[in-house]
Amino acid sequence: MYADYSEDEQHYYGCITAIDDQVGRLYHNRFTSGKGSMFGAPTIAMMDNRYKYLTNLSSDGSEDMCFDMINDREETTNLAHEHPEHIEQTRKNLHEWLRSCKVSHNGGDYDEPFEPVTPF
Repeated sequence: MYADYSEDEQHYYGCITAIDDQVGRLYHNRFTSGKGSMFGAPTIAMMDNRYKYLTNLSSDGSEDMCFDMINDREETTNLAHEHPEHIEQTRKNLHEWLRSCKVSHNGGDYDEPFEPVTPF
């Protein structure tokens, strides 16, 4: 179905399709302008059908935030410490996705020689 897309695009659209019938969708966001420009907030986010997870992927996870988007749409209650297993799995998913993006960025998903314009 997504044969013309890169591996990352296939994974992304496959996730969207796989959970399309559920309450929400999976979104990946990565801001490259830095933590300071985001008012100190984490700069990477992943959202599933219920939870929105934000992080900078630091070693200690001290900045991690998790919000229940069904019961707390205003994002007033950080549930990161109440759902450690969800946080751990989401961090693993983000690390894997970013690794895959880096491979793609550096030409790993393309048959023709490719050199990125900017570093990842």
